[in-house]
Amino acid sequence: MFNDNGAAIVSGYVVAWDQDDTDFSTSGYPYVITTTTADDPYTAGVMLTGSCADQTLCEIVTKGLVNVVIDDSGDDSAVDTLVGNSTGTAGRAGDYATGANTCALGTLVSFVGSDTL
Repeated sequence: MFNDNGAAIVSGYVVAWDQDDTDFSTSGYPYVITTTTADDPYTAGVMLTGSCADQTLCEIVTKGLVNVVIDDSGDDSAVDTLVGNSTGTAGRAGDYATGANTCALGTLVSFVGSDTL
């Protein structure tokens, strides 16, 4: 994926498809950004690359188990519940609230740390 966020995205951050991008048709790369849209329907996956610099190609995980940064101070989530894009801090995951036009990232399997990177 191509980081169009305007800043680096670190491993474990949730990314969404960049709906404002107009260059996809010419570049051939899908663009991703971080967002604070609650349970963003355009959620793409989780950044895998350690630190993905702005305007570079990086890897994301779209299915399967992956470490994700939970925004436990602003949008806490519990083990064995669905998580989605947090409204607290761009790029972090938080408690999923069902609703129309939303997307759950997956189920939180375990919580093993704080939200400090």
